[in-house]
Amino acid sequence: MQTLHAGKVMPIAPFHFTTLGFSMIEEMLSRPQSQRSQLTVKCSTGKPRKILLICPAGLLHHGGMSRIMANLTEEWNQDPDSLAYTLIDPRGTGHVCWCPFFLLAALLRIGWLSLLGKVRLIHINVSERGSVARKAMIVTLAHWLNVPIVIHLHGGEFIEFFESIPSLLKSLIRRMFLAASCTIVLGEKWRAYLIERLALDPQRVIVLPNAVPRHERPSPIRPNQICRIVFLGRITPEKGIDDLLNALSIVNTSETSGMWSLACAGSGNIDKYRMRAEQLGIAKSVTFHGQLNPTAADELLAQADVLVLPSHFEVMPMVILEALSHHLAIVSTAVGCVPEILKHDVSGLIVPSKDPQALATSLSRIVREPDLQKRLREGAASAFEEKFLISSYSKSLLRIYDEYC
Repeated sequence: MQTLHAGKVMPIAPFHFTTLGFSMIEEMLSRPQSQRSQLTVKCSTGKPRKILLICPAGLLHHGGMSRIMANLTEEWNQDPDSLAYTLIDPRGTGHVCWCPFFLLAALLRIGWLSLLGKVRLIHINVSERGSVARKAMIVTLAHWLNVPIVIHLHGGEFIEFFESIPSLLKSLIRRMFLAASCTIVLGEKWRAYLIERLALDPQRVIVLPNAVPRHERPSPIRPNQICRIVFLGRITPEKGIDDLLNALSIVNTSETSGMWSLACAGSGNIDKYRMRAEQLGIAKSVTFHGQLNPTAADELLAQADVLVLPSHFEVMPMVILEALSHHLAIVSTAVGCVPEILKHDVSGLIVPSKDPQALATSLSRIVREPDLQKRLREGAASAFEEKFLISSYSKSLLRIYDEYC
């Protein structure tokens, strides 16, 4: 069973922590178990207790957090006997100013199901900023009701966010994480940070990389054809689109002209970058598709040879995993968990962020050297099968549930 919230919304005043709200949350999270609610009753229906998956914007959002939960629930749905779960959205898919209503509905539903004894545990996906504020309230409620909590940290800018906030809010966030039975992170960088800065128990911080389904027909290797490069992401400077176009203008010499094409898919100021491609003399080789739905994006990857990710920051980019599942050659900046996902010159080429010349060098190698492209694609296929298959991810997550909750 899934609970999805969708639809158009209209703006209202945004939600922020108040001093009173902060004090209440901090006081409730500080209470020992003996002083917390004992109102939970046994479920009389005989049905198995559910996992509550707390995922902002349900499964309808394009972000990595929603995509990994969509992959996970699709895997669970293939085995009706695996476990029962309910997806609860505390934010909504529209303007952020509507989120207090979604948050209130989520809290009421979580509280009701928990009091009826129908909840096994609550799996809370969190990133940074407003996401932390909303999830702190959910953690507080679950903690008060003695329901086990798994916090799943996805935020690429969580470290920067945490270091920038006042010490009072740092204390609240630290208590929020300490209230969880365990915390799941996407890579070693975030595990080390939480242990050091939030004083979490190392035994309760688990690295679990994201995963995607296997494609039955991955993109075939096409020797002696134009090298088809794909960029999937927002068309913004932070995602490195300026660096990518500048790099391809370097690649586009008289020897390589006509040997490559670039397809860009994502929202953003597309007209600006079309004009930039014209100025750089590469417009004939560059196509902008705009925002694509998941099926269309998947089809674009199936037609590609190379995925390029020139981003300036990421955590564990889902597009890298999707490219691995399609057995594509990958060129990516060394952001987030990318160095943990890819082995340089084996399953991809890793370059420094914000360095168009280094990006151009790697792209030029792939365009000019078909054998390199073939070797990288074979390495991508091996890496995917070994580490990033959603069925293995599901089994690992269920083991975490059993061990810690």
